[in-house]
Amino acid sequence: LYNSRLKQIRKSMLHVAMLGWPDTIDQLNAWPAGQTVKRNYVMFYSHFTDAFLPYLAINTSSLTESEKQLLDSMKFNEGMVALDVGAADGNYSTYLASRFPMVYAYDPNIVAAKAIRARSGLNVEAINIGLSSSRGEEDFYVHLTYLHNSMRIKYEDYSGYSYKVKTDTIDNRCLDKVGFIKIDTEGAEYDILLGAAETLKKTPSLMIELHPPFKENEEKVRSLLSGYNKVEKVHKVDMQSYLLCNVGRK
Repeated sequence: LYNSRLKQIRKSMLHVAMLGWPDTIDQLNAWPAGQTVKRNYVMFYSHFTDAFLPYLAINTSSLTESEKQLLDSMKFNEGMVALDVGAADGNYSTYLASRFPMVYAYDPNIVAAKAIRARSGLNVEAINIGLSSSRGEEDFYVHLTYLHNSMRIKYEDYSGYSYKVKTDTIDNRCLDKVGFIKIDTEGAEYDILLGAAETLKKTPSLMIELHPPFKENEEKVRSLLSGYNKVEKVHKVDMQSYLLCNVGRK
C-alpha cells in the first residue's frame, strides 16, 4: 500500500521527476525544486513516514498579512477557546494561539496533525478526526496535486486516493467557552454546522472559507446561521471568499 500510494504521489509530480526523488532531509534540502513543490511532496510523503517532520516544523506556510488583518478585524472573547476546523498544517492555529489560551485544531488528515504537532506550542492541540453532522466514519479524499482534501466532493481534476476516517460533531466534543470557530473543509461546512447546533448558541464569532467548487454551500450555510443571529457579508481576501459572522442567541 505504501509503495502504490507513493507511486501515485510521484506520478502526479512528473514535472519535477527529472530532479530525482528525495528520501532524506539532506536530499530534500539539496533538491533543486521550488519551495511549493517541496512542501507538497513532504505533505504527501508524510502520510507514510515521519522522516520529514523536522522539515514540516520549519518550512511551513503562514497566514498572509491580509488574512491576519481579516482575523484582527473580528471581535471575539480571547479568554475563551478557539476551534480550527480543517486545520491543514496549522497556519490559523499558530496565529490563533497568540490570541486564545487554547486552540483545538481538527483535521482528518494524519499529516496535518503531524505538521501541527511539529510546529505549534503547548496551547494548540491537534486532533486527528473529521468533524461532521454525526459520529461515525466517512471517506476522506486525498488530492495528490493540490491541498484540497475533502470528506465531501472531489474536484473535477481529482487524482488521488481515499480512506476511512473517524468523525464526530462539535457538540459531542463537549467544549466549554468556545469563543471562535474557523472552518475550511472543502465542502463539509454545512454538515459541520449541523453538528454544532448547541455550540453555535454560545459561540460569538465564526469565520468560514467558501471555495468556488463548493459555492452552492453558501446559501445553505447562510440560511442555517440566520436562525441563530445576523450573518455578516462575505469578504474576499487573496482570491478567497470568507463568510464572517457573529452568532448568538436571538
